[in-house]
Amino acid sequence: MEGELTEVAASADGTIWALYDHSDAFDADLRRWNGSSWQTFEVPQAPVNGPFAQGTSPRAIGMAVREDGQVQIFGQAEYPQRSSKPEIFSHTFDGTRWRSEVFPLTMPRNGVPLIVRGEWIMYGDQVLRRDGAVWRSYRPAAMPEEGSAGDFPVLGGDEDDLWIFGESAATKGGVVALRWNGAAWQQIGLPRLGLPPQGVLFSGSRKETVMEIQLTIDVAVLGANDVWAVGAADMYTVNDEDDSQVIRPVALHWNGRGWTCRWGSAGWDRITDVEPDGAGGAWFLFYEGEPLHLSGGRHEHAAALPDV
Repeated sequence: MEGELTEVAASADGTIWALYDHSDAFDADLRRWNGSSWQTFEVPQAPVNGPFAQGTSPRAIGMAVREDGQVQIFGQAEYPQRSSKPEIFSHTFDGTRWRSEVFPLTMPRNGVPLIVRGEWIMYGDQVLRRDGAVWRSYRPAAMPEEGSAGDFPVLGGDEDDLWIFGESAATKGGVVALRWNGAAWQQIGLPRLGLPPQGVLFSGSRKETVMEIQLTIDVAVLGANDVWAVGAADMYTVNDEDDSQVIRPVALHWNGRGWTCRWGSAGWDRITDVEPDGAGGAWFLFYEGEPLHLSGGRHEHAAALPDV
């Protein structure tokens, strides 16, 4: 297929949708897998006008399949500095026709991700939810912000069980967890993490100190009482007269009553993604190393992913 594959999503009935960009401009195709071949639908042009920031043009930044099966593609336009023009727009495809809309959102700064979860979107410190034909703000009072390491809050889950993780000034840079209970955001306390157990330390006489823990890499909601938040710990290690800095993956698991902490060995590096497998388990992907599959309460290494 020509073009660059930028997004893949699946509907509840198993239909696979893929978004392909053809150039730097907003020139994209939406493709649907029918079980034997791909059907292509041309995506409309961006419903916004320039002039745009120098060297930029509107681009696709996200895609989601709604509960009713409609596909929504989100786009972004960058304007010159201090512009108050809306920067986020979307195209919704019902299988036959497209509908376009523009959101009254401006970009806080370059690099802010837009996260889509069903009828919810999070963009910077803004949280919106579709109520019928209207998008309303559901921004938490204790909304996390950009972290000290340049990471942004993450949004995970679905309509019935949505979570936000991120750093908050209210906790002096500590990570906060917020859960949507159907009517309001509820803050869930997080444990204070110490050193990993001796079994996962490097061999030899070595001291380890946690310099920084980043728990805002990704979150996966497998069920009402089955939530994983993953990140990495920046460790400073000392062995005799040598010292080094290593990254150790860390994951927190919520069982509905409290949290447990799982440390990975330093050889795994950091966890980059965690995604539900659709059967009650989850896939953990690492910056380096083999993927890890959680199924039936057991973790097993899977074959390494091929280069693509």
